[in-house]
Amino acid sequence: IANCISSQPYLLNKIYNQAFQSLNTNKGHWNPETILEIVDEMWHEGCYEAQFIALSLLEATGTALLWSEECVHRLRLYRGHKCIELSTIALDIWTAIE
Repeated sequence: IANCISSQPYLLNKIYNQAFQSLNTNKGHWNPETILEIVDEMWHEGCYEAQFIALSLLEATGTALLWSEECVHRLRLYRGHKCIELSTIALDIWTAIE
């Protein structure tokens, strides 16, 4: 998906919202711990589009796990991201503690 988006960046927001909504409304069966592993893999890819999608997955997973320490740690990484767009979106996500 990230490769397709790189040639069509206007789809990023739609993909972000769609991924978040699909997980947040519990469409299908998913394991939050597995999603966190996917988030980690996408983070290490270094591809902006993959990290953008991973942030959406993290937001949904963090909500499902009531912002456990593992989720909060990953969100902090995104808040300090060198890409201003990613860090701004991450700063806009509120955790249960906040």
